Amino acid sequence: MRNSVGIVKVLGVVSLLLIPFSCGSSKTGKGEVKSLQFDNPLAEQRADPFVTKAEDGNYYFIATVPEYDRIEIRKSKTINGIKEAEPVIIWRKHDKGVMGNHIWAPELHRIDGKWYVYFAAGSAEEKWKIRMYALSNPSADPTKGEWKEEGQVVSKRDDFSLDATTFELNDQRYMIWTDRASDTIIIKW
Repeated sequence: MRNSVGIVKVLGVVSLLLIPFSCGSSKTGKGEVKSLQFDNPLAEQRADPFVTKAEDGNYYFIATVPEYDRIEIRKSKTINGIKEAEPVIIWRKHDKGVMGNHIWAPELHRIDGKWYVYFAAGSAEEKWKIRMYALSNPSADPTKGEWKEEGQVVSKRDDFSLDATTFELNDQRYMIWTDRASDTIIIKW
């Protein structure tokens, strides 16, 4: 059974670097090697970048903005085109309460035909009370449609947490993140 955030299992306390796009050579279906090249930086003044290539052939870029106050996505037919792509703001921080400060490290994932953005945020009143949250959008294009707040990604440990990502392995969806030194937790919904 899936919850409203599209996760089946959650694994916490992971310190690792995930690289969603790598530059280098890859084999084509015909055994040929194709070189993938891009010019850095893809976007000025952005931290925690994440790039995904969707089924529609577009690259979607998402990252922390310097003001830590919103989430925006850039769309391009080419990886180098991200540099000139106009950012589309999909969500802004709250004026008070949760998700009101330090909007960090968003990641964009397509799960079961729906887009999800997982990100970290503090509360307006306690900027270092950083937790993980999720947004969803059923649109085929994540720069269009309406983004819905799914709320906090909850685990047994309610403590500082950020840098969530998700992946599927053997038909099972997982979420991993970094939090303050705790034991690994597995949650099933």
